[in-house]
Amino acid sequence: MLDVHPPHEPIHGWRDFLLHLTTITIGLFIALRLEGCVEWAHHKHLVYEARENLRNEIQENQRELRGVLAQLPKSEKQIEEDIVKLRQIRDKQPSSLHSLSYSFEGPTLRRSSWDTARDTGALSFMPYQEVKEYAEVYSVQALVEQLNAKLIDAEAAGMGAVLAADDPEKLSPSEAETALQATSTIRSQLLVAGSIGRQLEKKYSRLLK
Repeated sequence: MLDVHPPHEPIHGWRDFLLHLTTITIGLFIALRLEGCVEWAHHKHLVYEARENLRNEIQENQRELRGVLAQLPKSEKQIEEDIVKLRQIRDKQPSSLHSLSYSFEGPTLRRSSWDTARDTGALSFMPYQEVKEYAEVYSVQALVEQLNAKLIDAEAAGMGAVLAADDPEKLSPSEAETALQATSTIRSQLLVAGSIGRQLEKKYSRLLK
């Protein structure tokens, strides 16, 4: 709040009036400039904090994602082997299936820094292109999280199909078909999740450069 006080002494003539008016104008101008500098410094600090927090969050997410992607080939290989064995049981052929294990765990990706930067208004003080790049990364990240949720549902369906039988080695052809369909769904969703996950990892790398 800027306070403008009237002159303490009576004004005598136009000269005094213009002098007081000039003094008030200069004072207001200086006060407004100082207030603008304070606001500029505050906005600059807000953007600096937002950038640092976003960078740290993306680095953590990238490490998490890389760890999951490194385990992906092993999970894909296990599922492929299970599918072959389930097909053998369905077709009444000898099979060495002892159990089915859906052990894939998706990455835990954070977005609190992005939400904070948006809610505090820091994004409005950042260049448009920079905000656009962050938005694209977090949009793909949200897609990865959605795919992981679907994958968890598919794994639960697959486990339900297996647990319906007393012994995986004694699955009937129809039970094997049910488990096969669930496992094939898991494989498809795992391939999609892996593909989108690798795209996200590349976006992380480009943004962190």
